[in-house]
Amino acid sequence: MKIAECINIISKTSKILELYKNSSIDEALDNIFNDLTEYKKNIEKQRTKNEQNNSQINFDTFITELNVKDKDEMINELDKLTKKNLINIISHIGLKMKSDSTKIQIINEIVNHFSFIQLNNKISERKSNSSES
Repeated sequence: MKIAECINIISKTSKILELYKNSSIDEALDNIFNDLTEYKKNIEKQRTKNEQNNSQINFDTFITELNVKDKDEMINELDKLTKKNLINIISHIGLKMKSDSTKIQIINEIVNHFSFIQLNNKISERKSNSSES
């Protein structure tokens, strides 16, 4: 270690010790530990909140992509998600399920929802094509 680095470390340590000049070493260390622990908890809460916000944003994209897949592809994609994410999708698309529903039941409900939408779109296309002829 170079002298300049040592001076820098001592200077920082001096500033910290100055904050605790009327405390014992044990009290100072306990206080620093508690402050750092609380700081890390707050950082983790913020990270979790950011991840939840990001996953909410991604639901729109995921649902849009899901709407154009066939039934097997939908099941494969949905099976990769957690039950919590599936419940979020259910509420995001406006469906209601019992809270004790299994993951498979939720997947089937979502797949049926999009399958009916696709079927209705195909029927509409046929009607409009047959009326044009």
